[in-house]
Amino acid sequence: MNDDKLKMALDYAADARKTEISLLWSRSLYFWGFISVMLVAYGAAIKEKQFTLAFISSCISFIISLC
Repeated sequence: MNDDKLKMALDYAADARKTEISLLWSRSLYFWGFISVMLVAYGAAIKEKQFTLAFISSCISFIISLC
């Protein structure tokens, strides 16, 4: 009977791990999306010679990358 409880606990832990890994990938996709948007904003700001906006977008990208 103790082996059954151990097997159930291990199955539960494996399912929880799978869920956490899928959530990790979801969050990383959101961060990559934000970084991509900031890269486009940075390029557009440099092209338009708006250096303040370029600096702000690069700072936001840096903070998102650290997260």
